[in-house]
Formats: sequence, structure tokens, C-alpha cells
Amino acid sequence: MWRETSWNLVDAPALHYDTRLTSIAGISDAVACGWGVLVAYFEYEFKKVSTGRRSKRNRYAVDEAGLRAALAHDQQVGEVFSVRLGEAIPASDAQLDYLRDLIGRLPKAGLSMLEASDLITNAKDLRHPADERDRRLAERFGADFTNYSSRAAIFDRITSKWIDEVHLARWFVYRVYRDGFDRGAVDGVDDPDHEVLAGIAAEMVSSRDLWLSLYDAAGASFCGFRWFGALPTPEGVHIIGDHEGEAYEFVASRLDVMGLISRASRQARRQKGDFVKEDLPDGRALDGQAQVVSSKPHSGSTLVGAIIFLGGLLAMLLIMRALL
Repeated sequence: MWRETSWNLVDAPALHYDTRLTSIAGISDAVACGWGVLVAYFEYEFKKVSTGRRSKRNRYAVDEAGLRAALAHDQQVGEVFSVRLGEAIPASDAQLDYLRDLIGRLPKAGLSMLEASDLITNAKDLRHPADERDRRLAERFGADFTNYSSRAAIFDRITSKWIDEVHLARWFVYRVYRDGFDRGAVDGVDDPDHEVLAGIAAEMVSSRDLWLSLYDAAGASFCGFRWFGALPTPEGVHIIGDHEGEAYEFVASRLDVMGLISRASRQARRQKGDFVKEDLPDGRALDGQAQVVSSKPHSGSTLVGAIIFLGGLLAMLLIMRALL
């Protein structure tokens, strides 16, 4: 597991986006978090399309406008009657005690259960809160997130708790695109609802085989479609991403044909470790989520392999001699 041991949740340096913010753990309801965006917990009442009845749900969102925009993409949400601030389930005493043991003090009073859970995970896995773009993605795709959710947590929740087929397909196409486009040559598409990406997603949903492949990929996802395949780094390791299966091949090929990505240049960039610039914009560790396999052979494992090879060769010679 790739970790940066020098980072500490409480003693982290100031993020410098807000002069009132002195550390990652210093976020409060009165002070926006590091990227100037404060997440709130909303309760909304709406007409459920499948039943025609009024229903209530709760969801974290950056703001009411963002929540309403996200609800417009939910096929089960008809007319939205009201949106107001809600009350999240409070953290348990056990969570708060454990959090104090991990970081020494609580960042604010009145932590919710999900906020405490995110803080505990961040402290244990050396993660840090996601930026505004990732929070907007969580908001768009209806994933649970808080002021403290890491990028790894957001990606995992979008991938594992998708609302419907269209949501999952659009998320997958967007991530394949972001994984493959040349950041050094173009600014890139930053909207998962871009008409071209949405069109490819619609093709996936309409194809039974492609949808089943995507469904399996989501169920087996290791990093929430954050990256795909093995990624070599300058440090001599390989980070194992999600499997490049049938769904991936279809989307990557379509994007390649349309000129949105170049699979050849993607491979060349990966060999240089350029993917780090996208996945690690601030240079931190991979949120404790990456499987890492050394690309340099270990002397001990090399010796064992040689012994096994020689033993097999000797066995073959003995068998051949017996047959003769």
C-alpha cells in the first residue's frame, strides 16, 4: 500500500485557500473547507416517477442549485416540491472516542455519522479531503459525501452505489475519457454529460452485452474507475487499476475513433508516469487505495524462481531418460 507517512490529519500545513483555515482538521460549519466549498445536508420532497406518490429523501450537496441540477438527471425523481436543510444522523460516541484517539481533537462539534466515518478513514489511510471538482461529481451522481470525503471515497461510492444504468454508464465513459486524454495537448472535457460522452453511454445501456460487462466491471472495481490497467511510475512500481475488459475496450475504441483520446499516446505517457499529474494534483499519496507491485525483481524471489525452473528441467530429463 502506497502511503506518505509524513502527513498528519491535524498537523497538516494550511491549505492557503482561506486564511481562516489553519489545518484540514480545522474545518467548521462557519468556514469553507480547503477549496472554498462547504457541503450541506439537504432534505427534499419530490414526486416518485414509478409510483406517482410524494416521497422524501436526504442527500449531501454543495448547494441547493447543485442538488436540483443533480435531481434533474435522476429518472425516479419527478417534480421537486421542496428543498431544505436537513439533520444528518449524528456520530456515535464510539466513533467520536476513536476519532479522538486517532487525531487528538475533533474538527468541530456536532459531527455526523458519515463525517466521522470519513475522518476516521482519512486518518487511518492518510487521505485528504477531495477538491471542488470531485465534490461536484459526487453531487452530480448522487453519491454520499461530506466536507471530509476523500477522492478515493467519492469515486468508490459513485461506482458502487449508482442510481440507475444511465448514471453508471455516464460515469464509466467519463472516467475512461479522463484516464486516456492527453492533458499536455488539450484542456479536455470536464463534463460527464457532454453530448459525445452521453451518446457513448447510451450505446452501452442499449446493448445487453455491454451493459453486463459494465455491471461486472463496477462490481469488481478496485479503485472506482479512477484508473485502468497497470500504471508504471518513476519510482519503479506498478499501480494496479481496474480491469480493461469488454466495456473498457468499447469505450476507449469509440473515443479513439472520435479523436477524443489517443490510445497510442496514452500508453507512451504511462510509460513515463505522466498519469500522476492527473491523479495526484497536489503530489500526495494515492489515498491509501492503490495496490502496488514492484517492477524491480526481488533477489529472493528470483532465486526461488531459478530453483523451481531447474527442478522442473531435471524432472523432464529424468522422465525422458526413463522413456528411452
